[in-house]
Amino acid sequence: MKRYDNLFFDFDGTIMDTSEGIFRSFDYALESFGMEKPGPEVYKTLIGPPLIDSFRNAFGFNEEKARLGVKRYREFYVPKGLYMVSVYEGLESSLSALAESGRNLYVATSKPEIFARELLDKHNLLKYFKMAGGSDTDEKRVKKQDIIRYVMEKCGIASGENCLMIGDRKYDAEGASKAGMDCLGVAWGFAEPGELTESGCIAVAETPDSLPSVIKSLESGN
Repeated sequence: MKRYDNLFFDFDGTIMDTSEGIFRSFDYALESFGMEKPGPEVYKTLIGPPLIDSFRNAFGFNEEKARLGVKRYREFYVPKGLYMVSVYEGLESSLSALAESGRNLYVATSKPEIFARELLDKHNLLKYFKMAGGSDTDEKRVKKQDIIRYVMEKCGIASGENCLMIGDRKYDAEGASKAGMDCLGVAWGFAEPGELTESGCIAVAETPDSLPSVIKSLESGN
């Protein structure tokens, strides 16, 4: 029977609903360029990939303008948007149960590490994680697979064999696959319909409080 000893959690859309602060930060950045605001349905698709990629791919910015876009975004996000969050109901009880079962919990997020750690600490969740790893502020470590590998290296995890990524977007599944581990999708985040199964998630948890039972079911082969 397989056992997932090491659980890697995404942040945005998995641990916390961060949408309000992200949407308003995009509004602020785009307004600064005199651009129209596309609204929540477009912004929702931008939660998950690296921020600089969103400015390049969704808004057609070149490299220099994309970096300026990130700077403008953070002018609103750092003092205000960062704190417009809520922890998903039932998530903390699952973290507690999983940690008490002897598993090691980690965060692997494209959000800057300093922001993820601050929010986890503020909401009394940091205690459940062996490490909260994220991107660096100069946008060099931003791809999900690189962040997963960064956490693995820092924590002495040589193989992804007994590891499970838990996240709400295709980027989590793709990053997990490249790091040699399975991915469990979560239905309460920002994925489009069908996105999680199509991207290779081995299962999808419907609610935060179901995580322990879904993981046990996967381990038993059900």
